[in-house]
Amino acid sequence: MSLRPIRSLTVHCRSPLARIAVPTVSHLCLTSPNAYTPASNPVPRRTMSSQSELPPFQRPESLANSSDPAKLHLYTVGTPNGVKVSILLEELSYDFSALSFANTDQKKPEFLKINPNGRIPALVDDNVTDPATGAGHNVFESASILLWLVENYDTENKFWFEDKLLRSKALSWIFFAHGGVGPMQGQANHFL
Repeated sequence: MSLRPIRSLTVHCRSPLARIAVPTVSHLCLTSPNAYTPASNPVPRRTMSSQSELPPFQRPESLANSSDPAKLHLYTVGTPNGVKVSILLEELSYDFSALSFANTDQKKPEFLKINPNGRIPALVDDNVTDPATGAGHNVFESASILLWLVENYDTENKFWFEDKLLRSKALSWIFFAHGGVGPMQGQANHFL
C-alpha cells in the first residue's frame, strides 16, 4: 500500500461502492496496485451557489395560525435526523428553514456559524442568550438537540423521564439510534 495524489475528481473502485468522489486533486488516497482506475465519466464537483443566503424561515402547518413569535429556529432537511427533531418540536412554538443539499446550504458561512460541522439539523434557541456572541444558543446534532429540548422545555416529563434508571435506558436507545442505526441507514441510502 502507498499514498499517491489523485489526479481525477472521481475514481472507480473495485468494490460494491462503485464510485468514490474526491473533492480536490490535493487529497491523498490509500491505494494498492490495481485498486483504483481513473474514472471514464467523472462527476463534476458540486460548487456552492453564489447566493449565500439561507432559505427563509416558515412555520409548520400545525403552528401556521399561532400568534406566538417563534424562539426556536430549526435548520433542517427532510432526512431521518431532521425529522426526529421536528417531531419533538411540534409540541413547542418553532419555525424552520428548509435547507437544500443541492444548493449546499449546510456549507454556507451563515450555517457554519451555527454548526461548524456543516451538517443538519441545527437549532438556535433565542430563549437563551450565548454570552460569547450575544445571540441565541446554538445546538447541533440530532441527539444533542433532543436532549436540549427535553431538559429545558419538557417540565412535565411528557417526553422524558424523571426516574434516573428510565432516563439512562432512553439515553442508551437515543445514542444507539444516533451512532449506529442512523449512520448505517445513511450509508445504505447513499451507496446502495
